[in-house]
Amino acid sequence: MYLLNLVSWNVRGLGKVEKQRAVKNLVKKFWVNFLFIQETKLEIVESKTAKFIGGSCIDQFWFVHAIGSAGGITSFWDSNFFHIERQVLHKSYVLLVGFVQCLKRSCGFINLYTPNDASERKSVFAELENLIKSENLIWILGGDFNSVRGQDEKIGFSFNASSSEVLNDFIEETSLFDLPLSGSRFTWSNARDHGIFCRLDRVFVSPELLHILPGISLQVLPKTISYHNLIQVSVRSFVAGPRPFKIFNHWMDDKTFNRMLRSSIKVLRGFEIGNILYFSKRVAKAWVEKERKISIRALIEEAEKKIEALEALIQIGRERNEGGGYMHVSTASVLVLINGSPSERFSLKRGLRQGCPLSPMLFNLVAEGLSLVISKAANRGFFEGVKLGADSLEITHLRFADDLLIFCETVSGSAVGVHKEFSLTLEAGCRETQKKARAFESKDHVFRREGDPR
Repeated sequence: MYLLNLVSWNVRGLGKVEKQRAVKNLVKKFWVNFLFIQETKLEIVESKTAKFIGGSCIDQFWFVHAIGSAGGITSFWDSNFFHIERQVLHKSYVLLVGFVQCLKRSCGFINLYTPNDASERKSVFAELENLIKSENLIWILGGDFNSVRGQDEKIGFSFNASSSEVLNDFIEETSLFDLPLSGSRFTWSNARDHGIFCRLDRVFVSPELLHILPGISLQVLPKTISYHNLIQVSVRSFVAGPRPFKIFNHWMDDKTFNRMLRSSIKVLRGFEIGNILYFSKRVAKAWVEKERKISIRALIEEAEKKIEALEALIQIGRERNEGGGYMHVSTASVLVLINGSPSERFSLKRGLRQGCPLSPMLFNLVAEGLSLVISKAANRGFFEGVKLGADSLEITHLRFADDLLIFCETVSGSAVGVHKEFSLTLEAGCRETQKKARAFESKDHVFRREGDPR
């Protein structure tokens, strides 16, 4: 099945029965929900012709008649996919605006067949540019552009740079996305010994559509009755198959499951083994659904009881806080469902994983606190740092990353003061790394280095 399945094709004449039958087979084979046809070469597309082509897939259409034996454009679509709101008909394009069911929004579809004349083609692009810019819609523009975007899209014929520039400017101004082609580099050839190969047919879409339908693709289909290949824009919808049924080993440990399975097999004694397995599976699935509902109900009831108990604790804590008391709530325990069955309870733990971006911030909070404690101790006179220079600048400590260097006088009072402040810091949760801590004594000062405050 397809969410979107649009096919664009220059058939070079739709008047003959074999051409109509080829388009009909295409619609039926790919279950097309939008069809762009160029060069119908018909003055009028009759309802019976459209009904023959569309079959049970496509039931609506709009067309632009050919001028003499040239031109002619027809757009077909499935009304279940697209509900038309308005249309703009031009000799070079059919523009339809309407509501797309699968996208739940309005979109614009443009079936284009540009003229061979360069000046006329430029004029058509200018008109379309104004139309596209005037409305905030998702646009899908496809058809035969009669020009290429670059030299690599043409073989066997001279490259027209000015024509390519007009097309590229149009794409840039409208901000449309050129869907990449898969299946072939070219969409047209003259089927001769020294052939010419070009990419004349393409589809552009609004970039927004790529976000809504990320699986959208453009593919070249085999050539049949025309020099032009068919091109298909499609997005497949995911349809899951039947969900496989599995029996888990832990079910066998449940007495009710064993009893249920034995009784079902006993009742089916005498039936073929295929029937026994089929009905036993249905009985087992019914048991699983029942047990799952019971387990979920029990978990919900248990959770409600714990919430009520926690609310009671919070209320008690509030009352104690008013009276100067305090409340402590322990870490909760949890369980998880594994294949529908609850696991053993386990407690949640505190801590940070290695490389957690929160870790350096928490470290800085603690390290900065330690730095402030040392500065405060020096200000209160618990110890004296090293004085440098004529201005007697006092340095009490230096810190870099997780390293700390403390300067103090070599007197017992200073050592006691430093030790006291470190004791307070250790009580707050920090610890020193003994293997990295060293004391160095100079003639006048003691340098003590503490590592890794955490």
